[in-house]
Amino acid sequence: LGLTNAVLMPYFAFREIFNSDNKDKGFDKNPLLSKAFGTVASIVVGWAVFQTGTEFNLEKLEEFGNLVVSDRTYLAFAVDLVIFSLTQYFLLTQDSTSQKPIYAVPFVGLIVKLFD
Repeated sequence: LGLTNAVLMPYFAFREIFNSDNKDKGFDKNPLLSKAFGTVASIVVGWAVFQTGTEFNLEKLEEFGNLVVSDRTYLAFAVDLVIFSLTQYFLLTQDSTSQKPIYAVPFVGLIVKLFD
């Protein structure tokens, strides 16, 4: 079928809104697994910030833009980033009583949620 996150993320969000069965269930998360994923995500974000700070130039940005336009994989990656950034706060606050404003910051909010 070739479904990507561009289709699946909004589907999961709407399914969560309209599915009343999930509202009564308490979802437990594995604290060890959550912290492991949080650590890996922190390393990835830290490395991305470091690389951007040390090697960013307009030539690389233009090259990325050309790849997004010409390569379907890069386009899907860019679309997924935008969709996840737009839906992250909603998805992170669905199963908890805590609605921290940091959850709205793309990817950083996810890492904070993993360590909570």
